[in-house]
Amino acid sequence: MHRAKPTIVVRQLGRQPYLPTLHMQQTLAHSLKLTEAARDTLSTHHPTTTASAALGQPTPQDTLLLVEHDPPVYTVGRQNTEEDFLLPIHTLEERGCQVVKTGRGGAVTWHGPGQIVGYPILNLNRYTPSFGLKSHTTSDVGVWIDGQRKIAAIGIAVSRWVTMHGFALNVCPDLAHYDAIIPCRIRDKEVTSLAKELNRQVSVEEVTPVLLESFRQVFGNEWCSLSSPNDTTYPEKSRQ
Repeated sequence: MHRAKPTIVVRQLGRQPYLPTLHMQQTLAHSLKLTEAARDTLSTHHPTTTASAALGQPTPQDTLLLVEHDPPVYTVGRQNTEEDFLLPIHTLEERGCQVVKTGRGGAVTWHGPGQIVGYPILNLNRYTPSFGLKSHTTSDVGVWIDGQRKIAAIGIAVSRWVTMHGFALNVCPDLAHYDAIIPCRIRDKEVTSLAKELNRQVSVEEVTPVLLESFRQVFGNEWCSLSSPNDTTYPEKSRQ
């Protein structure tokens, strides 16, 4: 039986503080979990009733949040220790940076202007386990240039098949922020950006459409439905 490809709602949030965005992630993830739990119950006891009808609201769709965090923030993963900071936390806060503990995997990293952060809130049960991609493992998590220069960080959490947190692609950030930490606890390699690697000016606006298309291709969606930051509605179906 052919399985319809899910629609991903893309919310481009612009520049936002970290904590409100984290709350948005948590709210979206909670809705997906409730829907999945209702679907499991109904499939057993009321197979002709949809989860949307049972919950009295539209079925939440998978969401990709795109944001630049402002003010800058150092996020601390579950593996973090104080040794990952090379400067006192109060010094970073005096410089206008926030420090926030999170539930994602990994150690400490930095987010701020000039960096695209993507938070996929996905129900993994909706996707096939293989996308026909060739991949390999590495001892260091992330996306690397020549295996030595990290251009994107990855750190996620999965609960009841629903994802939170995500990835951060360095487009044109101030890389000096990384001097205050041991990024992701990797001491012998550097952090880079698209602007540095290409040796030219690169903007977040230039990179975002390319990132979205790559995301759509990997996850096999018919379309990514765009919505405004404050739009809480969900489209009924994918655009063809």
